[in-house]
Amino acid sequence: MAKASGKRKPEAGDRVRDTATGRVGIFQGVYDWQPMNVPKWDQPPPKPMAFIRPEGGGAEWMTPPYEVEFAD
Repeated sequence: MAKASGKRKPEAGDRVRDTATGRVGIFQGVYDWQPMNVPKWDQPPPKPMAFIRPEGGGAEWMTPPYEVEFAD
């Protein structure tokens, strides 16, 4: 299995695996994210997160982009 950070990066619609959890889903994209429950003056800078949707439907989840690899 090639890490997504290798030669080809995943695109929206690609089937990927979150190596942090082992879950497989459909890659949606990488977006800057920051928590919304922190006061504005105390918020950390945004960080990139990969968003993945379960194949059969359900709640989307996010993981650091370096934890994403192409699923078999």
